[in-house]
Amino acid sequence: NYSGFTQAHNISQSGPFLYISGGNASPNGGVQIIDITDPVNPVRRGNNTARYVHDCRVSNDTIWGTNINNQKISIMNGVNMDTLTEIRNFNTLQSMPHNLTFSPDKKYIYVTYENETPGMLDVWNVEDLENITYIRSWQPTGIETAITHNAEVFGNYAIVAHYTAGIRILDLTDPSQPVEVAWYDTRPQDNSTNFLGCWAVYKFPSGKIIGSDISNGLYVIKSNLFNSIKLNVKIA
Repeated sequence: NYSGFTQAHNISQSGPFLYISGGNASPNGGVQIIDITDPVNPVRRGNNTARYVHDCRVSNDTIWGTNINNQKISIMNGVNMDTLTEIRNFNTLQSMPHNLTFSPDKKYIYVTYENETPGMLDVWNVEDLENITYIRSWQPTGIETAITHNAEVFGNYAIVAHYTAGIRILDLTDPSQPVEVAWYDTRPQDNSTNFLGCWAVYKFPSGKIIGSDISNGLYVIKSNLFNSIKLNVKIA
């Protein structure tokens, strides 16, 4: 590792670069870029220390960071890997933005929050960085208590780790208006506001979806939405 680094909150990857967020990845917990062109000899590049970044996503040469401590989304220019500059930032509607991801056409972002009740996923139009506009919010059908945590987009679907409400799958055919089309509750005993249940999801090319549940273990599921038979297996 590099001097002074012991922990981070999240790692994002884009091409041969890692974007490390939070912890002490960089001063003030900002984004630190690591060049892994040679994977066994990573090279530390530039960072941004304007404010703490809990998670980030990269689109082309633009880095989008969730500033959980400041109720902001920050947008950084990463063309120069050695000097990251902030283009702008904007306030989210709810406090503690935790994670964001892009719509398939990159015209929208979906923002999740760490501690909001009811737990919302907010949709923002980001086509024009000078006129970023809130569109609407989504929450699981009939559930107004469980908290959102992470969202990932795969093709025309978003998969959301929604703590006690489990794994939720949204159709993004109209990316401005997500529609829930499937779900698997990894914590069926309640839909409380506690930090319990599913807090991370990921879909592999095979169509298998993994859901990491804080209390109940690792779940592997399939959905016929991804051209595969339904299957669910719990790994204790």
